[in-house]
Amino acid sequence: MIYLCSTSPRRRALLKEKGIAYRLLKPRYHETPIRSRSITKGVKHHALGKALSVTGLVPNGLILGADTVVVFQNKAVGKPRNMKHAHEILTKLQGCTHSVVTAVALLKMKDSKIVKRAIFSVRSHVRLRKMGPSAIKDYFKRISPLDKAGAYAAQAVNAFPIVERITGSHSNVVGLPMEKLCDTMKQL
Repeated sequence: MIYLCSTSPRRRALLKEKGIAYRLLKPRYHETPIRSRSITKGVKHHALGKALSVTGLVPNGLILGADTVVVFQNKAVGKPRNMKHAHEILTKLQGCTHSVVTAVALLKMKDSKIVKRAIFSVRSHVRLRKMGPSAIKDYFKRISPLDKAGAYAAQAVNAFPIVERITGSHSNVVGLPMEKLCDTMKQL
């Protein structure tokens, strides 16, 4: 059994699309801000922290913890604090290319002990189309930005085409690099 340690509806949807059965566990982990010099290390730390936070609930199975961050000008861009902050973030990102880094921690549990672990990260590059203030305001009427790193939803391409181009894994930008995740799960 796979235990998804996440509150992200996008991660649940990605697993469902692949036909991967899972049980949902809410992580008991508090994220701290990621420093610019160690962004990849920081998202791996958060992914592992989320997975470790539920090990006491899983005697046998595979725990999946993940963390995603938007990186712009070598700085981590998290989820917006409020709508004003969301507008500021999207104003900076629009018309530019940025990175999305997702880290995944997989813990194989047997008899309430971690017997194997795998931690990895995947980086994709995203270019958002240019948008003026009124287009951003209209976008926020259609998509709630407050629970999304970078204040946008890559999975909502058909609802509102904000993403101009993705280089690398599309599912990584949504919240789980499914190609690498499936390969790593097979190895465990």
